[in-house]
Amino acid sequence: MRQINNSGCRALVFLIMFCFASHSFAHQPTQQSNLIIYRDQQFSFTVYYPKTWIRVDPTNPTTRFKAESSDNGDVVADFNVVVSYNQKLESMSPSEFVESSSKNSQSLMQAMRRVFPDARLINEGKTYISNRQAYYRLTEATYRYLDTEMPMSILQINALFEGNTYTLTFRCPPERYEEFLPTFETIAATFTIRPTEKTIHQNRNQGRRP
Repeated sequence: MRQINNSGCRALVFLIMFCFASHSFAHQPTQQSNLIIYRDQQFSFTVYYPKTWIRVDPTNPTTRFKAESSDNGDVVADFNVVVSYNQKLESMSPSEFVESSSKNSQSLMQAMRRVFPDARLINEGKTYISNRQAYYRLTEATYRYLDTEMPMSILQINALFEGNTYTLTFRCPPERYEEFLPTFETIAATFTIRPTEKTIHQNRNQGRRP
């Protein structure tokens, strides 16, 4: 399978706010001895990924982290974290974010089909990640470029914190999705959004109120 890290696929992240739910990804036990930690100081999150995966430099400024898994030199799965800020979302609670994602499901699929015309929804709903409500979406689509066609399963998990939307995206061939799903779940379970100085200051002020 040829590499799936391309600008066409990354454009999907900016068009859609997607995610995962009847299953919770909130801090499940993991074998961290087989994992490597990534810390993002600017957006205050950490995530672990397998030692066998290779971290690569993203070309998009909002992509904070990306790693790939390869077989014989071909990329067969990848994972990235995109963070985008929207001031209008600062006052939105995680539950309101999940409700909004659910209500806008059809329009989000329409946006996805402008990038991947054959995209189809497999599953979606509420989940938990980093001890907060989030939303997931599992889709299948075919990326086409020149004479290349690459069917993909795309699992995205979205969480909101301080106006920032954190989007975790996992991709692999559909026929290998069940094989990679435990790895995807492990990575998602380690994802943690840490309190920022802003949050700590707000909590302190609330604690001082009579």
